[in-house]
Amino acid sequence: MWGGITQAIKALGSASNIYIGKHEEFFDFVREVGRETNDKELYLLFLDLNALHKNFYEETIPSQDFPIYYEKAYLFLRKIDKIMKKVLEERKRE
Repeated sequence: MWGGITQAIKALGSASNIYIGKHEEFFDFVREVGRETNDKELYLLFLDLNALHKNFYEETIPSQDFPIYYEKAYLFLRKIDKIMKKVLEERKRE
C-alpha cells in the first residue's frame, strides 16, 4: 500500500512540476497540498498512513488492523485522484 501512496503523491507532484526525491519531501508536499485545497484531513491521513512505511521494515502493524489502513489508503488515494484531475484540467487551460 505504501508504494501506491507514494507513487500517487509523486505523480501529483510531477503534474505540479514538483520533484519529490526524499521521504521528508512527501510530508512537505502533502501538507502544502492540504493547505491549498483546504483539506485538513488529507495531511492527517498521510500521517496515519506513514505507519505503513515503518511497518515495511519492522512489521509493527497487527494483521487485524490492516483493513483500517486499507480504508484510510483508499480515502487518501481518492482525494489525491480528485486533486490530480483538477491540476490536469488547469494545465489544459494554460
